[in-house]
Amino acid sequence: MESMTPPNAHPVIVRFRDDLRLADNPALTAAITRGSPLIAVYILDDETPGSWRLGGAARWWLHHSLAALGKNIERLAGALVLRRGGPVVAIKSLIQETRVPEIAALPNAYIHKPWAAPEAVRLVARIEMDTHYPAPIVDHAMARRRALNAFARLKSMRS
Repeated sequence: MESMTPPNAHPVIVRFRDDLRLADNPALTAAITRGSPLIAVYILDDETPGSWRLGGAARWWLHHSLAALGKNIERLAGALVLRRGGPVVAIKSLIQETRVPEIAALPNAYIHKPWAAPEAVRLVARIEMDTHYPAPIVDHAMARRRALNAFARLKSMRS
């Protein structure tokens, strides 16, 4: 059986944060559809969480949830990489190790949101939106405006 992976395909990194679901994960779906090798990553950030640092019970839950996630990722022919530390440093390190050139040249400020980088920065990094990196699924600023407008209309109807 022939491999579905495109020749010379670079791995796709999908970062998991608070939501460890697979079924309705658009980033994961896009990565699998692309057909490139999949690297899923979870970063335990004890450096910057402030009052959100995980306690003992949450760490126990996280351990078991990550073990289950790892097994599910393996079924998708991927690998779950676990890291500790600040997310920018951890992602930059993973990019270097896995040779994902499309985002390796990005400045740290855009590593988690390459679509926000100015076009000149993306050109230097050789990133083509929708080719190397998907465009955002939701425009949060627009979604916020729509929600606020809808709320204002509802509020005015009650007055």
